[in-house]
Parts: sequence; C-alpha cells; structure tokens
Amino acid sequence: SWAQSEVERSNPETLEDAYVVAERLADTQRKSYTNAFKPSRKPDHGGKKDDRRERKDEPSTQRQ
Repeated sequence: SWAQSEVERSNPETLEDAYVVAERLADTQRKSYTNAFKPSRKPDHGGKKDDRRERKDEPSTQRQ
C-alpha cells in the first residue's frame, strides 16, 4: 500500500516511472514492490494480447 501512495504522489499517470521511483525508495523491500508491480503490469500488457491471440487462433482452427 505504501508503494501505491508513493506512486500516486510521484507519477500517477506513468506506472513505468513510478516503478523506477519504487526501486529507489525501497531497495530493501524489492520482493514487496516487484510482486505488487510486475504482476499488475504484465497481465495488462502481455496477458491480454496473448489471450486475444489464442482466442482468435481457436475459432480460425475450428472453422478450418
């Protein structure tokens, strides 16, 4: 929760910059903020794209 508050204060719009800020703010609590940031970032960008590709591939294979 502390990371989110710092993020909102520093860069509420850019998560990437906030991630860098979190690194500088908490070198000791790496696992805490990495677990809080990475999972929320990757699924949004990569996860959704992968799901869309898989869903598109499935119907195309079924039609053929």
